Amino acid sequence: DQNCDGSDGLDGITYDLIGFNFTVELVDNVTNLTAGAVRVISLNATIPYAYSAGNNNGTIAIYSNGNLTRNVTVNITVAANRSWAVNQTFCSRLQVPDDDDICDIMVNNTGNTPINFTLTPPVTANYTFVNVSSFILAQQSSYTLRFRYNVTGVAKDDRNTTYVIAPYPD
Repeated sequence: DQNCDGSDGLDGITYDLIGFNFTVELVDNVTNLTAGAVRVISLNATIPYAYSAGNNNGTIAIYSNGNLTRNVTVNITVAANRSWAVNQTFCSRLQVPDDDDICDIMVNNTGNTPINFTLTPPVTANYTFVNVSSFILAQQSSYTLRFRYNVTGVAKDDRNTTYVIAPYPD
């Protein structure tokens, strides 16, 4: 038997990477250690696109000559990515007929965590309105905002309304 407290050297060192939900590879393959030696073991983790944010645990099982000498718990943190995009930033429409759609704007969550959005002004302004004043997008999902107008009984005129689509703070 070999002690794993550093009092004995270790030969024929091998590793098993256990419990990771993505690809993890050893960068440095240490195969032997003299008594009292310390070596850093580096890992390379390949996280799939849009993988959920959070902490992920796995284990490195370290063997010497086929015998388990130690299990080391590894925590890999995947950072939150709140990126998003819209398919257009401007739309216009003649006021004929008196009540109709102006346009649809698709908001895409391209990140790995849900995002809460709010619109200002909320719902109606200057004879225009939008179907919601806030919405939540799950990771890698989209939502279509529908903008409409209604100028029934109102004089036709050039009108401009700016809506701001903004994510709530984290």
